[in-house]
Amino acid sequence: MNPVKAMLWALLALCLGANIAVSLKMENGPMEVLMSVLTGLGVLGAITGLVLLRRVAR
Repeated sequence: MNPVKAMLWALLALCLGANIAVSLKMENGPMEVLMSVLTGLGVLGAITGLVLLRRVAR
C-alpha cells in the first residue's frame, strides 16, 4: 500500500474517533464547536486526498 494512502486512512480514522470523543466527552460550548469543526476539516481533507489518489491511479 502506498505510504501516503496509509497515512490518509490513519488520519481519517483518527479524526473520526476524535470527533466522536469530542461529541461525547466535552460540554456544550464554543470549544466543542471549534474541536468538531477542526476534526471535521481533517476528515474532509483525508477523504479528498484519498479520492484524488484514486483518480491519479486510474
